Amino acid sequence: MNNGHINLPFVSVIILNYNTKIFLEKYIKSVINSNYPKDKTEIIFIDSNSAGDSVEYAKRLFGSIPIIKIIALNKNYGFARGNNIAIKFTNKKSKYIVFLNPDIEVDSLWLKELIRVMELNPRVGIAQSLVLDYKMHEKIQCPGIYMIGL
Repeated sequence: MNNGHINLPFVSVIILNYNTKIFLEKYIKSVINSNYPKDKTEIIFIDSNSAGDSVEYAKRLFGSIPIIKIIALNKNYGFARGNNIAIKFTNKKSKYIVFLNPDIEVDSLWLKELIRVMELNPRVGIAQSLVLDYKMHEKIQCPGIYMIGL
């Protein structure tokens, strides 16, 4: 690394779904359309036994996209356990795992900038992007954070 240039590592993005079918098309498309290299990205869409046909809907929309894995759980394990289960499906070459809610629309640069923060300071252990309000995009819900370990 030099002068802020980084080699982008492989990243797994986990999207845990539970009864949020209404958001899937718009928001997962925004993740797919990120400018992070597709050969260094995978998206794990994991459904926590949603009511209705969320899994079938996701398969129709995204099943033919090679970077997406669609996984259906047999029951709702909740947020923490559902995400922990999803980790088991990530590619072994992933340097980073990103947890993303299914109702989040991302900017095309979001992942590249998030990984840049991590790569430029090896002491950073966790980072979160800037989060804007869904209805009032000029309102900041979280300015973005990172935590440095010892």
